[in-house]
Amino acid sequence: MDAKSGNLHLHLVPYAKAACLQVMVGFKVKNINWFVLNKLKRGEPCGCPSLAHGSEATSLAFSLYKFIVSKLNISAGIQEKSKAVNINCFTQNEMFFITLQTLNNGSALRKVLSLVEKNLEPEKLFPYYKACIRLLNGTPSKEEFISVANDINESLSKVVCLVSGKINLDLPKLKMIAETASSKFKAKSKLPGGTKPASLDSSPNDSEFGVLKTKGMTATFVADFLRGNTQEIVAVNSGDILVYKQNWKMPAAFDKDKVNFWVTRNYEKIADLKPALIYIAMSRGDVDPQTIIDFSGQKFTTSDLSAELKSAMKL
Repeated sequence: MDAKSGNLHLHLVPYAKAACLQVMVGFKVKNINWFVLNKLKRGEPCGCPSLAHGSEATSLAFSLYKFIVSKLNISAGIQEKSKAVNINCFTQNEMFFITLQTLNNGSALRKVLSLVEKNLEPEKLFPYYKACIRLLNGTPSKEEFISVANDINESLSKVVCLVSGKINLDLPKLKMIAETASSKFKAKSKLPGGTKPASLDSSPNDSEFGVLKTKGMTATFVADFLRGNTQEIVAVNSGDILVYKQNWKMPAAFDKDKVNFWVTRNYEKIADLKPALIYIAMSRGDVDPQTIIDFSGQKFTTSDLSAELKSAMKL
């Protein structure tokens, strides 16, 4: 079920077994860097002699996340009002997105979306941005900040929100929530000045760890299979499956029978398979909200799941 209003595209996937309401809010960010974002999330100082490709855009996107957290969850009193918990951020397929959980009702959804929309103000976040750039061993530049702030403000004209949970909303109510939340967003004029970020003169970095190429929802299906059948640390970067082990290779024991057994044991008895897959994918951060929305409109069975796993792992 879809509702569009202003800059907001709101998509709801009902799921009767949901423990809480899951929300993903995302938008495109040019030159965002998955590796840099994860470094910022860990608060890990960088000793690199120069900033990695896209560090400036990534730093401002992360600053926006930190700012929104401060409005939703920075203290017990603020959280009590917002009802938002487990707030996180990710990037996949050039989309930056924030995930959170809240109560399974329309009032809570309206409240958190309104707060997010109201605080999409990257142009105000130079102090946050400076802290991120310095953590990455860079020198903050106001002109580079202006450039990436203008890019992100332009992207905020199209915000995608995916919601899934045990929630009773009809289309008029969903539209009302979209209208209320989007009304809190104020489009910004382009800031004067700005210069191209210096890091864009460098090449995007690649992982030194084993990579398995996938796309779409297949990425989270394969990642979950590997997490459930190996002891390795597995991550997803825009469809690339990263296994954090030097010279990792697909185990010889992984064959078609093992895939079939895995799917039968873990998915065969799920009555609402597609909503269940969407719900857990939203908690992983392995795929962006637009990819999940596209998947929600497709027919999908356990046979399809088995076939995608076998094809992606070349079994």
